[in-house]
Amino acid sequence: MKPTTVTREVLSKGTMEKQTFSISRADEAHIMHILRDSLYTDKVSAVLREYSSNAWDAHRSIGRPDLPIRVRVPTTLEPTLSIRDFGPGLSDEDMLGVFAKYGASTKRDGDEEVGMLGIGGKAGFCYSDTFSLVSWNKGKKTVWIAGLDESDVGELRKMEECPCGDETGLEVKVPVRTGETSEFRAKADRLFGYFDPAPDIDMDLTQRVTWTSKYGGLSSITYGWTAVMGCVPYRIDMTKLTAELQETELQSRLAKCRNGNLRFDIGELQP
Repeated sequence: MKPTTVTREVLSKGTMEKQTFSISRADEAHIMHILRDSLYTDKVSAVLREYSSNAWDAHRSIGRPDLPIRVRVPTTLEPTLSIRDFGPGLSDEDMLGVFAKYGASTKRDGDEEVGMLGIGGKAGFCYSDTFSLVSWNKGKKTVWIAGLDESDVGELRKMEECPCGDETGLEVKVPVRTGETSEFRAKADRLFGYFDPAPDIDMDLTQRVTWTSKYGGLSSITYGWTAVMGCVPYRIDMTKLTAELQETELQSRLAKCRNGNLRFDIGELQP
């Protein structure tokens, strides 16, 4: 997704010294901790949302927006979340030069994909100290382990490599703590109700959203109003829109319709 840019004209007189702001190398671990941990208030939802939207983007990147992503939700017997796409996969260069770099992204040139920040790929660290990735790319399957080391910066290690024929894609696996599998399943049920197409998932989705028009529609699900851009839902805080709703004379009407979804094209909202 193209980020919003601001054009500024700066006039300055009498400048004696100048320094461009940057990231302190000595404080990398602190900055990365903020990006991977403090950034997400709901860590379970963050892991589900970031990796599933990346997989959704991967199918759009190859011109197959109709292809479902594959999700395997954690259970007591198999406490691992697995999210798999069948896109191009990642080469070693992409793994090391893009996936492992905070801020690096290949999605800022257009509005076909919802990602752009270069942070979501590391979301597994907000929940777990380690997660794994399997990539099928250009005839080669590679297995990687992402883990937090003693420095708290984190590292990515390639553990396995073998031929894979024509298979392509990327799979992310995140271990889930004992007792939290039900939370993952409940939040997966809500999130994937907004996905179009619905994912290939090993559970029944009880909260599928029905779109009554291309702009959205009312909802029987009692979550209030939600803005949906691409595959990602964002809760709308209607109390922050009181003045705008009064001006357009919509407040009284919306008071009678407490639940609904508004649909936006990718790039129309800045998350």
